[in-house]
Amino acid sequence: MSDETSKTKDRSPNFPFITLEAALQRAQQFYKEEKRGAAPYKAAADHWNYSPASSGGMQTVAALKNYGLISDDGSGEKRTVRLTELALRVLLDQRPGSQERASYLREAALSPSVARDVYAKWDGELPSEATLLHYLVLDRAFNDANAHKVVKIIFTNHAFAGLDSSGVSLDDSEPERDMDHSQQMSKLAFPGQTASDTRMPPVAALPQPANSERVIAPDATVFMQFSAEPTWETYDFLESYMKLRKSVLKRKDASPEIKTAN
Repeated sequence: MSDETSKTKDRSPNFPFITLEAALQRAQQFYKEEKRGAAPYKAAADHWNYSPASSGGMQTVAALKNYGLISDDGSGEKRTVRLTELALRVLLDQRPGSQERASYLREAALSPSVARDVYAKWDGELPSEATLLHYLVLDRAFNDANAHKVVKIIFTNHAFAGLDSSGVSLDDSEPERDMDHSQQMSKLAFPGQTASDTRMPPVAALPQPANSERVIAPDATVFMQFSAEPTWETYDFLESYMKLRKSVLKRKDASPEIKTAN
C-alpha cells in the first residue's frame, strides 16, 4: 500500500498497511526498548528488525502514526519518534476486562481518516465487504489491489477493537486530515477530559440519573438525564454533539444514494 500501503502504478490514499493488532505489537517492541522516551528513527527501525533505509521501517512509522500510536519530530538524520499517550494507555493497562482500555482501542481503530469517513458515511456501522470495496475504489480512488487489503484491515480492526459490540460515536463526519493526532483527539474530548486523556465513552451500565430536564421541541418532547449535576462543560459537549447530528442528517438528505426512482 502507498506510504502505509504498497506502491503500485496508481497511488492510493494513505491507510495503515497492517492491522491495529499488528501495530500494537510493534508499539510494544518499541516500548520494550525505549519506554516513554523518544528515539532516533534509525533506532526504532532496528527495534522492528528493519534497516533505516528500508520501506518497512518507514511504513511501520506511518502506520503507527495513522493509528495515533506514535509521533515523530524532526526530519532526516534528526528525526525522532516516541509512543503517544494513547499507545501507553493501551499497552500499560493490564486490568482484566478494562473498559477504559477497550475505549482506547476503539479510538485507535478510528484514528485513520479513511476509517472515520467509512463509519461516518454508514452512521457508525460497516456496510458489506462488497459495498465497502465499491466505495473505496469509486469514491476514495483506491486501486483495486489496495482496496481489497483495506477492506480486510477495516473489518479485522472492527472485530479486534470491539466495534461490532459497541456503538461507534464520531463527533465530526469530515475530520481534518492535516491535523496532528493531539489536535484530532482534542475534537473528541468529552466533559472533564483533556486532549491527552481523550477516549470514547466506555461501554458500561450507566448509573441512575441524578438530574433530568424536559425540553419542549417543535416536533417532539426531549428528556435529558444526567448521572450528576450538569456543568458548563456538559452543555458545551451537548452543543457539539447536536452539531454533529445535524451534519449527519444534512448529509443524508443531500445524498443521492437514499433517493430512489419511482
